[in-house]
Amino acid sequence: MTLKKTIGCHVGLSTNGYLLPDLDGVDHVNISLKAFDDSLHVRYTGRSNKPCFSNLRRIYNKGIGLSASSVYIPGLIEGDETGKIAGFIASIDDNIPYRVIGYMKVFGLPFREPDQSEVERVSLRARRYLKNIVFSRSSGEDYTGIIDLFTSHLRK
Repeated sequence: MTLKKTIGCHVGLSTNGYLLPDLDGVDHVNISLKAFDDSLHVRYTGRSNKPCFSNLRRIYNKGIGLSASSVYIPGLIEGDETGKIAGFIASIDDNIPYRVIGYMKVFGLPFREPDQSEVERVSLRARRYLKNIVFSRSSGEDYTGIIDLFTSHLRK
């Protein structure tokens, strides 16, 4: 908050949304939503997703800039989950920006990296619900040509 008042900087928070700090002075929050299905979310993270989705709505209602993202993991977090997450976000506001990120291989885990066409196919499910969709690989390759979804489409 001091930096914001002193030099006028933009304050952003990137979080899984499970717990939130005091948001006084925060300009933008990006929530990384893991799974829509609560049992899948518990399997993946060890915790319920209910606080994450509730906090997304809470941030929106406070008028803070908001965006969301999810990682597409073939064999775990598939296109149906991404579509359901997008549907939930759209129930709040279909202009909330959403990024679908292709999973990056982690040693010791059985999941593979998706290719560009797979990530694009999954993002098309989200596009059924939301207007501002981009997709990329975890490596940072942005397949849509949009440099930064979150600064381009911030809700004022």
